[in-house]
Amino acid sequence: MTCPQCAAPLAPVGSEWYRCGACGYEISKEAHQLHRELVDAFERDRDKFFTAVRERRDAIRALEPVWQRNRWAVSLG
Repeated sequence: MTCPQCAAPLAPVGSEWYRCGACGYEISKEAHQLHRELVDAFERDRDKFFTAVRERRDAIRALEPVWQRNRWAVSLG
């Protein structure tokens, strides 16, 4: 595995964590797997990746209370 921050090799720290010897970045095995999946999806098809990100964002925003959505709309508007 390589460091998501500087691409140097990661060394195991315990059973589920890794640390970069070059920059000190630490990441769990699960988080590194998610990072790789997202990078791979982005590299395969950027438009499809960002469409999926927007859809996910919209689905999560739809779960927010109405008063909070209005607050965000006012602060962004």
